[in-house]
Amino acid sequence: MSYAFSQRRLAVLNAAPLLALALSLGTAAPAGAQSLPPEQGKVAATQVEVTAVPVPLDPKDTARSTVGTLTYTGGLQLRSEDANFGGISGLVVEENGCHFIAMSDRGTWFSGEMVYEKDKVSGLANVEEAPMRDWRGRPLDFSNNDSEGLAFGPKGIVVSFEGFHRIWRYSLKSLDEPTLLFKQTALAIEPIPGMAELPRNGGVEALAELTDGRLLAITEEGRTEAGEAVAWLISEDGAEPLSLPVSGNFKPTDATALGNGDVLLLERRFSLLTGAAMRLRLIRAASIAPGGSMQAQTLATIEPPMTVDNMEAVAAIPAEDGGYRIFVASDDNFNLLQRTLLLTFHWQPQSQ
Repeated sequence: MSYAFSQRRLAVLNAAPLLALALSLGTAAPAGAQSLPPEQGKVAATQVEVTAVPVPLDPKDTARSTVGTLTYTGGLQLRSEDANFGGISGLVVEENGCHFIAMSDRGTWFSGEMVYEKDKVSGLANVEEAPMRDWRGRPLDFSNNDSEGLAFGPKGIVVSFEGFHRIWRYSLKSLDEPTLLFKQTALAIEPIPGMAELPRNGGVEALAELTDGRLLAITEEGRTEAGEAVAWLISEDGAEPLSLPVSGNFKPTDATALGNGDVLLLERRFSLLTGAAMRLRLIRAASIAPGGSMQAQTLATIEPPMTVDNMEAVAAIPAEDGGYRIFVASDDNFNLLQRTLLLTFHWQPQSQ
């Protein structure tokens, strides 16, 4: 079962604050995602030079290699002179660990290859960037480009946005063909009841395509009457609500589905007193059901003095030993006081 796509008008429910946004988006949703005509598709990708500096898991104990149930397999601080590089809010990685696609929360695609030394990520190569486009082929602008959640499946790349809350799809069959993605126009998923009422900067950040084709969408700041995070299961039959218990001031920022149907959830916490922290939790497939409250177990919490920033993107691929290789990236908010980090881990699930 897969999720449905809209062929009717996008509803702008909060008309006054979103007037400029509605004008920029136009009035009609697309009938289908498609490649741009040749004359529009000529706005191609731009090469991006990215340098990488290794970072330890714990700067005060550089020999440390474990946290919670995870084994640290290396990390990088990524830098670039390109003004568009940064703000990483979504990441998907090909199963062989080579090709990746990422996005910033300013509506920019990034693609490239991960370079390895002795099975550890040592840098990025062949990095390119291109603007996300709406269904008319126009690059997104500041009024509609707050892209936050990213998922990849048989139907392509799916992106959730904040501000003007919505979910769009872009056609893509393989992560090693990113130039095709750069030329795609958007297709809107049917509007979800209640999504427009979410906090402007607290919409769907965690997005994962499940093994059965449904989308799991978890909000950052939407809360039920019981104080749990608002979430939806999205299929061709529409969107069905469910929820996720939250704790410790952590908020969902990304998610990725595992091959057995479980979901790996990334959460972030920030305090002026203690700084940034991240938490990885596992949501069991059995608890992902309409109307239910998903149950999650903590795999690891990373907080100072360990290496951490505003972690907003997570991807996972199978490891040769039956475990998973996990990639976590940070959104530096284009702030000189923050960093773009790429941290990698190995996780070996225990029998249930």
